[in-house]
Amino acid sequence: MGRTKANKISITDAVESLVQAKNLSEEFILDTLKSTLKKTFTKIFLGSNDDDAIVRVELEKKGKSESFVIYYGRKVQEEDKITDDFFEISEDDPNVKEAGLKVGDLYEVRYTLEDIINDRTRGSKFINSFSTSFRSKVLEAEKATLIELYKGKLGELITGIVTQYNRETHEAVVEIGKNTEVTLERKDQIGDETFKVGESIKVCVASVDANQAGAKIHISRSNPLFLKRLFEQEIHEVYDGTVVIKDIARRAGERSKVAVYSNDSNVDPCGTCIGKNGDRIGAITKNFGNSKDKEKIDVVLYDENLAIYIAEALVPAHVVGLTFIERESEKSNELEKVALAVVKDGELSTAIGKKGCNVSLAAKLTGIKIEIKEHQDALKEGIQFKTMETIRDEAKLSKLEKTVLNSKDEFKENDIEDKDLQDDEKVIENSVESIDSTVDKIDKDLNIKVEDNIPSEEAKTEVKVDEKPQDVKEEKKPEEKTHVNVDTIKMEDLLNQLEKEKEQEESKKAKSNKKSYKKKEDKSESESKDANKKPIKGMAIYTDEELEELKREEEEEDESYGVDEDDDYDEYDSDEYYEDK
Repeated sequence: MGRTKANKISITDAVESLVQAKNLSEEFILDTLKSTLKKTFTKIFLGSNDDDAIVRVELEKKGKSESFVIYYGRKVQEEDKITDDFFEISEDDPNVKEAGLKVGDLYEVRYTLEDIINDRTRGSKFINSFSTSFRSKVLEAEKATLIELYKGKLGELITGIVTQYNRETHEAVVEIGKNTEVTLERKDQIGDETFKVGESIKVCVASVDANQAGAKIHISRSNPLFLKRLFEQEIHEVYDGTVVIKDIARRAGERSKVAVYSNDSNVDPCGTCIGKNGDRIGAITKNFGNSKDKEKIDVVLYDENLAIYIAEALVPAHVVGLTFIERESEKSNELEKVALAVVKDGELSTAIGKKGCNVSLAAKLTGIKIEIKEHQDALKEGIQFKTMETIRDEAKLSKLEKTVLNSKDEFKENDIEDKDLQDDEKVIENSVESIDSTVDKIDKDLNIKVEDNIPSEEAKTEVKVDEKPQDVKEEKKPEEKTHVNVDTIKMEDLLNQLEKEKEQEESKKAKSNKKSYKKKEDKSESESKDANKKPIKGMAIYTDEELEELKREEEEEDESYGVDEDDDYDEYDSDEYYEDK
């Protein structure tokens, strides 16, 4: 009677329940039920594992009732031609004759689930075999579905709802998806945090494994990936890759060390992660639950130089020096490399940290065993070490040498075509011609002569001016020439010197008396006209005394127009002198 009642359970409700519980489709559940019923019936009732058996399963509905029905069929065949009783039946069989079937027709026997379950010899075997097979297929399908769903979320941050919490074991059951519940174990929690049913929490998908029981999804809040995802979520520069998280060492609930560096020289990676007044770190630690003692986060500047990296990793302790030693490992007879860090006096406990937390996290972050000594103790023991200033200077020099070598290698490896070389030569040629042309033009305008001789060390930056010849006629004074040594004066300095002399020349001209200049100009014009005329004999216009006076005035005018080396022309270098008054 119990079996009959079980058969009356709505199949549709049972299928819907499985769909909701296992995240499987209704079509998959129905197909799995039919295939499992067919295989179990063939095995238990026909005594065969042959999948070619003519067995079909149908879900028949009559009104509100529904049931699975199994049909087993055999081909009708002549008695003397039957070769397999499993697939064939004689035309002389009473049931065949009653059904009115002929050779070649299909004879089917109809079995209801009630008939099968109530079979005294095979009913129980059928139920047990069917249940085991169907449950196995559903678990396999569930496992495959969950793995497919969460393998893309591996290492990602997801939000779940606490559905159960055991205060004794501190284990929490978290719903991370539709009808997908996962246990958050005590070791995967942060410190001594507790949870409430219905509370929303963030977890990280640490791993997705498959076992006989199905898919095993491992979630965690203590995993370093959890902290990394929080950094990406709260700090935009970490999310977009401007600031990169190199390593994370974490003791959940106590302390974490996060090593960062920046791809942008204008961005301070540590300051960016900490934020103004520590607001960004504060936003991250808000996700650390309700532990009594909040987990501390040290943001460490990553460096390619291991010694500098170790010094940064030991913050908040101040490392004054460091050396590397080799000693026999405690776990094996092999030699292991150990970093001996020398810290400021009085900071030994700070460097080691509570329960050795600081030094152990620094060792985990940098990947090397670290030992700590205070400064005075290291000196007393005669330990030879390099100061951090020396280490940093050597690192800068090494980086510079590496950059130069890389540049040379890159230059050697580059394949430059002949055309490119020719183009480069033309550019250089044109540049040289342009410079020569500019120098020639300036030389011509200012009457500058460039000498090829190499002067003495004292004369490298001097500009030499020839002395005024003694036998020069008064009518026409030769212009003074400046000699510049191009071998010892840079082109830029030469141009600046020439420009300055040109400005001084213009200043001298501006200083001359306008009236005297005009009088001289008129006189020169008159003398030019008189020079073209033939001398005419006649009465003298001026007496000898008057001519002597005119000659003296002319000499005074020439002197006023000349250059006095003692004059100060600095006032004419100012733009204010030339402004309209």
